[in-house]
Amino acid sequence: MNLAIDFGTSFTKIGYMLEDNFINLTGKTGVPTVFAYIPEFDKLVFGHNALQINHKDVYLFPAFKLELKRNPQFRIGSYNLYDILFDYFSFLKREYIDPNQLTPRTVSICVPNYFGLNARQLLIQALNHVFLDTKIYLVPEPVAALAGYTMVNKYHDLDGDILVVDIGGGTTDFSFLTISRDTQEIIIESQLQMGQDVFSGTELDKAILNKLLIPVIAQQTGLNFLENTDDFKYRYIYKNLLKLAEHAKIEVNEKGYAYINEPDLNRGFSLITEITSDQVLKVVRPFFEKLKVYLEQHLKNKAQNLGIFDYKGWKLDHVILLGGASQTRGIYEFFTEYFSPITITWALDKTLNVVKGLAIWPEIIHTPVNIKTIYPFNFYIQKYDTVTNSYILEPVGFDTSLLELDIRGKYKVLSLPVDSPYNLSTEKDLVKFLLYEVEEEVTEISIDRFMGQEIVLNLELSNDDSYDYIDIELDLYNSQLTALYPKDNSNIELNLDTLTFNWDRNDDWLNLINESLKANLRMDLQKFLDNIDIKSELLLEDQLQLARFKLLVLLHNIS
Repeated sequence: MNLAIDFGTSFTKIGYMLEDNFINLTGKTGVPTVFAYIPEFDKLVFGHNALQINHKDVYLFPAFKLELKRNPQFRIGSYNLYDILFDYFSFLKREYIDPNQLTPRTVSICVPNYFGLNARQLLIQALNHVFLDTKIYLVPEPVAALAGYTMVNKYHDLDGDILVVDIGGGTTDFSFLTISRDTQEIIIESQLQMGQDVFSGTELDKAILNKLLIPVIAQQTGLNFLENTDDFKYRYIYKNLLKLAEHAKIEVNEKGYAYINEPDLNRGFSLITEITSDQVLKVVRPFFEKLKVYLEQHLKNKAQNLGIFDYKGWKLDHVILLGGASQTRGIYEFFTEYFSPITITWALDKTLNVVKGLAIWPEIIHTPVNIKTIYPFNFYIQKYDTVTNSYILEPVGFDTSLLELDIRGKYKVLSLPVDSPYNLSTEKDLVKFLLYEVEEEVTEISIDRFMGQEIVLNLELSNDDSYDYIDIELDLYNSQLTALYPKDNSNIELNLDTLTFNWDRNDDWLNLINESLKANLRMDLQKFLDNIDIKSELLLEDQLQLARFKLLVLLHNIS
């Protein structure tokens, strides 16, 4: 059987398929993606148990999944991020999988498109050590959500340009996808994440608690929790009240009102009140203003670059709302007005789309459907600059911003001459190369800024004069960069002049032209050329190659 793990920012959901029926192992809401650290015992506690610890010397880490993107070097006590992931997945296996006597042959887990190679490798390594001898599938989150959506909404065929909005407890994700039923292609154009402090289910819960419930508690008990945040016992009660606010929000969504009668919240405190949908809508309306600003400043800009928004408006065929928090009062109406006249589709099952899509992933991956992605990272290589006598980062001429790459594919990124400034080894009989991966939005590139966190290939080997070049390959299926040597590639030529674009050596670039985006090619080339200092004495070799490639793509599509 295939085990599906929706490793969400706020909750983790687990399930599998049994005779065409989805079996949910973690209940309606799932397992909180949270851990508590107890310094006294150097111990980690996960899930619901972590939320119930009532001790002032305990550190709570909700939404720790985000550390994979923000800080892969995260550490607390004796635990690094790999240790935390290993212990968390071991906890899930012990508590939810083993009691059901399940032995999965494959495990499918979702990853957002904005997770880089290091984050993906941490997930793969942790899962491989928890689920021994099991094939691990890393599944793009937007595709899993779409697969789960079509599984539930069997009679709603999707085709064309689609925006999927997934409003979860921790974050809100916007994913642009293109589906072509004629060519059986799904293309992940882009995925953006809106921070949890801007618009998310948790922020809406806090607003309901702070604006509607706490004033009533203050009136009934004389206690104001917002004025006592430094007191541990009040922080603990506030945490429990936040769960109460979430349940009240869900009840308002379902019935239009919520009646609350809690005789003993904690330490004898009680709460009796009723909140209506109009009250909730008034409280959450300021968040809609933040959301609108984000859509105007970020989403529209990304859509314009992809060619699905222009001065005439949106060129979308569908907008789909997913995620438990998408049920909050006013959200459907907001998106309906913003994207008018495009119809907003509300998924029938708003919380289990991703995990259901993961459950059927082995069936999808072995069909003729071709799933492609625009990889949202650029690669850089460290180099010794003989003019400044310092190390610099040079962009690698692999144009990820234009390429639609098969998620199961392997692509040559560059060829590295052993005898070159890229070889960082100070010893004659050794070769050392360092490659970095940087988010495409980052424009200020320097070694000092990255502090080594973005290194995705640290290649060290002996120089035995058996090869002059090393090819570096991007393996999307296994989420890694790999090095190919002459023994692995008999077609390698050893006399390449790196200032000349050698078609015999780079014939796969010609094939990539056919996978390039058609939209905004001229704008992309112009922007690239504007950023090149033509007067520089050190015009970068890869910039020359990349300029040629961009120009060839443009001319190819014009012809």
